[in-house]
Amino acid sequence: MRGFTLIEILVALTIVSVGVLALGSFSISSLGSGQTSRERLTAVHFAEQFIEEWQQTDTLPTLDASYCKTAVSWTVSTANTASPCPVSGTATTSVATCTPLFGSQLSYVISATESQVCGPPTGGGNTFNFYSAATPPNPKTKLVNVSWTRKGKTRSVFLTHLSKVP
Repeated sequence: MRGFTLIEILVALTIVSVGVLALGSFSISSLGSGQTSRERLTAVHFAEQFIEEWQQTDTLPTLDASYCKTAVSWTVSTANTASPCPVSGTATTSVATCTPLFGSQLSYVISATESQVCGPPTGGGNTFNFYSAATPPNPKTKLVNVSWTRKGKTRSVFLTHLSKVP
C-alpha cells in the first residue's frame, strides 16, 4: 500500500487553507454590507417618517422623543436661490443631528430645505416661475437629506416632495 507523501499533504492543506480564507473574507464582507444596508434602511425610514409629517403640517417636525433619543433643536439658515431660478427666491435650510429611536443607533444629520419651485418660462421672456402673477402662489419643493458617517465615509439618503402653498 502506498500512502500520501508529506509534500502531497502540505499542498492539499495549502489549497484548503486558501479556500477557507476566501470564504472567511467573503463572510466578513457580507457582514459589512449588511450593516451598511441596515444603516441605509434606518435613514430611509427616518426620512420618510420625517417628510410625511412635514407634508401634513407644513412645518418642520419637532425632534423630540417621537423621533430622537434626546430632544434636538434645528439650526435654521436662509439664503438666496441661484439666479435665474427664481431671481428673488430664497431657500430655507434647517439642520439637526439625531440618534433615532429605531434601527441603527448612529447619529444621523438631517437637512431639510424648502424653496420655491421654478422652471423654464412658458411663454417666452426670462421669468423662470411656473406660474404667472395672475395664478396662485408657486408650489414649494421640500428636500430631506439624511446623512451619516461609517468608517470615515459619509453616506446620504435624499427624499424630495413637491407641495402646494396653502
